[in-house]
Amino acid sequence: VQEATLAVGAVQAFTQALAVEKPKLWHPNHPDLYTLRSTLLAGGATIDQRSTRLGIRRLEFKPDGLFINGEKFFASGFNRHQDHPYVGYALPNSQHYRDARKLREAGFTSFRSHYPQDPAFMDACDELGILCIVSNPGWQFFGNPTWLARINQNAREMVRRDRNHASAAIWEPFPNETQYPEPFARKLHAIIHEEYPGDQCFTAGE
Repeated sequence: VQEATLAVGAVQAFTQALAVEKPKLWHPNHPDLYTLRSTLLAGGATIDQRSTRLGIRRLEFKPDGLFINGEKFFASGFNRHQDHPYVGYALPNSQHYRDARKLREAGFTSFRSHYPQDPAFMDACDELGILCIVSNPGWQFFGNPTWLARINQNAREMVRRDRNHASAAIWEPFPNETQYPEPFARKLHAIIHEEYPGDQCFTAGE
């Protein structure tokens, strides 16, 4: 338990350590998950509570491939757009899960898209064991200062939303099929690592 006194509208970050004895590690072949419950108390009364589902796992990229929890793993991947005839992007959660289940049953263990997928699809990937390359929206365009500010903010928001998903393996913050300068790429790379510090943050791009 940590205590703090905050003024209205103030923001403060808390860092806590939690030891899990003999954890069941998350892996595409056995996607074990845990639920972390965070509770906000004021005067001894619960005023807010959030449940975060997560998996405990370690990724490593070596010259001879991807390793998950020390075990070499070959991922077979697909690309997905979250739309469907007649409903467009307004897919119900059940259809996101159905798509993920069908793809996993077909033998796929990783995916990439051109934008962050619906939270329901990310949840399904956690449950079914599908590694995700989470991509910043945007392609075939490099723009003005307003656009640059927005793509930087989009990068922050996609990491903040999805960083607790065990399935989120790689972050792709750069616009797809786009020529961009090195300083721009370095800035986005730094943003991703600011939002997800540690040695389990990996970025990729074209």
